[in-house]
Amino acid sequence: MKKILVAIPNYNNENYIIEAIDSVLKQSCSFVDIIVFDNASTDDSIRVIENFFTGNSRVLLKVNDSNVGAVMNHNRCIEYAINGGYDYLKILSSDDVLLPNIIQEQFDLLESEPRGSFATCNMIVTDDKLTKVKEHAYLGSDVDGNSVIKKCASQSANYIGAPSNGLLRVSCIGDIRFSHEYEWLSDLKFYCDLLANRPFINTGTNGLFYRRHDNTDSGRISKIKNLKKRESIRFSEEYGGNFLAKIKIHLRDIKSRLL
Repeated sequence: MKKILVAIPNYNNENYIIEAIDSVLKQSCSFVDIIVFDNASTDDSIRVIENFFTGNSRVLLKVNDSNVGAVMNHNRCIEYAINGGYDYLKILSSDDVLLPNIIQEQFDLLESEPRGSFATCNMIVTDDKLTKVKEHAYLGSDVDGNSVIKKCASQSANYIGAPSNGLLRVSCIGDIRFSHEYEWLSDLKFYCDLLANRPFINTGTNGLFYRRHDNTDSGRISKIKNLKKRESIRFSEEYGGNFLAKIKIHLRDIKSRLL
């Protein structure tokens, strides 16, 4: 039987972590291990997890001695999956909620396409109470991986998904990791590195509630002056974007400053 790990990196999400874990426990496939990688939270995350899931052998908790940063914590999830002999890995943000059956859908697609390095899905964007804001769809599976990378670079946009969207084939990861050279676009770079010369796979269905709230890493990072602009330009240059991509980045930056 194939082994699937759902790794949940967490930092100070005591209000949301239980819903994230519970959404994995309710998945239709039962051959899934769940491990929370807590990044030295200073809220009650650890107590909440221990109290709620004591005695559940499917849920494990690993706590870092100190805060190692989001990128390193995500990479620890990858290292654990590789060293633990897992076939597939989903890195689920601790404030997101999976929709029923999405892991099975992604697993089935990857089993039917052995060249695929990961399968993504669409999502429902919500507020902090999981009230629907909008649906967000990514590219379909009719596009090859290299074309997706080129489109992301030329449009300076993410057409693949966030970490929670993907189910990764562990054997394809190799030395690829989330990059410390990026903060805002670290997940997009990671996906593009996995996708090179491979097919792009999307279930075409909504696979999760993507929760927006005041305590997200993306919200914190987005407030760093000029970070999005700098990383967007760098990403575009690294992955084959053209001059028009840089113009779009500058125009988007100007627009955001005027709002």
